[in-house]
Amino acid sequence: MTNKCENCQTPIIDYGRISDYEDKYSAYEEIDLNKLNNQIEKDYSEHLCAHYLYCPTCRETKIKLLHEL
Repeated sequence: MTNKCENCQTPIIDYGRISDYEDKYSAYEEIDLNKLNNQIEKDYSEHLCAHYLYCPTCRETKIKLLHEL
């Protein structure tokens, strides 16, 4: 991912799917099953994946829905 922070234009760090951080086994669970239970509207039906993004300059974290590849 090569996006930049909206505030400072620093390249943001993509830490991957938010579902991977739910518990110690969540990274190994079925992705579609996690999507059905994560309370994020339309990520399953529109093939989106929620990712943690971090700006090291602003020290801010945000969640962004990305289109699956």
